[in-house]
Amino acid sequence: ASTAKALLPHQSELVGGHYRIENQSVTLTPPNATPGDFAVQRDAVVATWADAGELFGCVRQFAGQISLEPGLVHKANGGILVV
Repeated sequence: ASTAKALLPHQSELVGGHYRIENQSVTLTPPNATPGDFAVQRDAVVATWADAGELFGCVRQFAGQISLEPGLVHKANGGILVV
């Protein structure tokens, strides 16, 4: 991971975005200065194994409420993902 991180150019701005969930509607807004689950700084992420849910994240709906869970692809957004 340290070798992969050394290959990344320095970037202080966030990549990705923020998802707003209102009732049954999900909207993606551009990242601001606040990091979040889907608004991250470029990074090198390493996983020895990943299933589809871990790799791509998932959308869950329970009792009418939608929740989003980021995957490794989101965590490495703009960076390097080694699986």
